[in-house]
Amino acid sequence: MGYGIKAFGFGPYGGVRKFGADRFGNLGTPLVKGAEWNEVSDAYADIGSKSPVHETLRVCLVTPGLEGSADVVLDQLDYTRDAQNNSVSLDGSQGHVMLRIPRLYYGYSYINNTHKWEVSSSKCGRTPNLHPAFFKAGVEVPYRYIGIYNACGYDVSAGAYIDGDGTNSWLDKINDKLGSIAGKKPISAITRAQGRVMAANVGAGWQLMDFNLYSLMKLLYVSKYADLDSQSVLGNGNTRFATWSFTNCISATGKVKSISAPGQSTSGGNSGDYVNLFGIEDPFGGIWGFIDGWNINSGVNYVCNNPANFADNAGPTSAYALYGSTNPTSGGWQNALQQNISMLPGSVGAGSTTKVTDYYNYASGWRVPCIGGYAVFGSYAGLCCLYASSVSSGANSNIGGRLCF
Repeated sequence: MGYGIKAFGFGPYGGVRKFGADRFGNLGTPLVKGAEWNEVSDAYADIGSKSPVHETLRVCLVTPGLEGSADVVLDQLDYTRDAQNNSVSLDGSQGHVMLRIPRLYYGYSYINNTHKWEVSSSKCGRTPNLHPAFFKAGVEVPYRYIGIYNACGYDVSAGAYIDGDGTNSWLDKINDKLGSIAGKKPISAITRAQGRVMAANVGAGWQLMDFNLYSLMKLLYVSKYADLDSQSVLGNGNTRFATWSFTNCISATGKVKSISAPGQSTSGGNSGDYVNLFGIEDPFGGIWGFIDGWNINSGVNYVCNNPANFADNAGPTSAYALYGSTNPTSGGWQNALQQNISMLPGSVGAGSTTKVTDYYNYASGWRVPCIGGYAVFGSYAGLCCLYASSVSSGANSNIGGRLCF
């Protein structure tokens, strides 16, 4: 569990007591990593220096139907080799390239204008809650998986992955599949509903990134880096073009083949620019990403954690529940966050270098959330950037998705 050398003492009832535990055997501070942010003074505090949660993230090749039982763990510094130094392929022939996230617990509080986020691999007094991403269709699961790469399109009739081109006239939106692979341009110009179908075609349990996974990704980020300015921390990535063209702005996936890949950003834009978060390529920039299991109606959030019930324009039903506070009803730079674990926008009125530092787009009515920003979005982009203006019928060349499980 990240303790290294095991040390024991005797508990109050004569049993063995783990080092760092209280008298009831509950693990304490050695496991906890986190951050505080005072949203008035815009000051941060880092909590803890080491985190078993972040240290146990693994990039793997994952075969549909064998998730968790036959994952091929990759060399985290060279994805073209496995942990036993055997050569592997990232082209989809050996599985999808995914970040495996073990079950984790969190604590959250908001006191005196200060958000406090903490994570741990074990339940303890400071992290008493299992993150909701690990409840899938009402069942607790040991892992969640996020695609390392933006989703590419697999042509079932051709038996091959095909480059996205911003139009995808070849795409069969009913029978084709999504994939997390290196070496092809990502798919776009699909609706979220079409992406949902093509993700499900991969196999049971496969889906687009959902609300709780997105929340989890942000929590992992802020608890490690203690800074909401993701462009400052990770780099600007592919956000610096002046005008949008899929052909010119987007290159093939596979720029990140190591968790230590440094990122790249070029003044004026370059399709080879990228950012890297825990080995994930382009969590922002390049193209927007659909988030499923989350619908917004005039700023009101509705969330579902059962992929079988994901639907567009769905409000308070047995599947979708009201979540958090109402998002701001005008767009702008995010100034404050809602008081919940998901880091949703609470107010606007800041700037590109203050407070959250990411932009929020608003439109009334039913909206499909997209996150991250795209290749011409500049300083507006980032991990918390939220586009709540897209309608469910929208199929745009600058919006795609990410395969998850």
